[in-house]
Amino acid sequence: MRRPLRENLDVDTESGAAQVVCARCGFVFGAEEDWKTRSHRKVSPPTAAGPLMKDLEGQFLLQQLFCPQCKTLLDSEVVEAAP
Repeated sequence: MRRPLRENLDVDTESGAAQVVCARCGFVFGAEEDWKTRSHRKVSPPTAAGPLMKDLEGQFLLQQLFCPQCKTLLDSEVVEAAP
């Protein structure tokens, strides 16, 4: 049985252990580790989210996480840039 975890991510319990899987292609992120560590990560300037983010340049970055198999977008967030 699959239950939605968030958009494009499900929790699959069919194998007995709950595993996080991509809702699009079924890629298994696993049960023991955080799904974010197995995601494909793309880091861009904040202006990639739009021109209104220009004031954040140099201090923050746009981080996007994708399924490593089908490249479906799983998460987007603004994170602090390393000093």
